[in-house]
Amino acid sequence: MTNFDLLYQPFKQQGGRCFVCAQPFRFKISGFHNLTNACHCPSCQEEELEEMVLLLNTEVEEGAFLH
Repeated sequence: MTNFDLLYQPFKQQGGRCFVCAQPFRFKISGFHNLTNACHCPSCQEEELEEMVLLLNTEVEEGAFLH
């Protein structure tokens, strides 16, 4: 079984819906930096990316004050 199969089977079993918001979307594995996000719709991926950027910026700012 390939990595694609491991991701696509649960997506298919969930009825082709986003694992986060349950909205239907077209599964598209190309272009994903993190394979676990392949089952998230583009909107949820965008939100997750924004949260990661905010978290990283906060850690960098806090780290700057520690040194």
